[in-house]
Amino acid sequence: MVWHPTDLGYKVIVENAWQGMLFKTDVFKPIRPGEIYTAYVKKLREDNKLDLVLEKPGYDKVKDISGSIMENLKSKGGFIPLTDKSDPDLIYREFGVSKKVFKQAVGQLYKLRKIELTEKGIRLLN
Repeated sequence: MVWHPTDLGYKVIVENAWQGMLFKTDVFKPIRPGEIYTAYVKKLREDNKLDLVLEKPGYDKVKDISGSIMENLKSKGGFIPLTDKSDPDLIYREFGVSKKVFKQAVGQLYKLRKIELTEKGIRLLN
């Protein structure tokens, strides 16, 4: 549960037992004190406090967003007007992830030859 905003981010309480911190650099959506989120441990500090993130750590987050991109492409006729140069806020509004995760997922789909990258967006390949 988000407890208190700070200059660094947001203090949180984890399972009513531990203190943690969501750093501003790791938060890609608006959050407010009192709201409850699923978070993942990024680091256990020496003071026994937790550094947390809202996105799944590692490759799991890329797999999830890759599926979302494919579904989005199919529902929109095979093309979405987002590129690696798109505004991070547009990417977040469309997929709910950071630009970095979006680019990783797009790179994976490109390597698998499931999409084509153009100057104007992403096109689904047959």
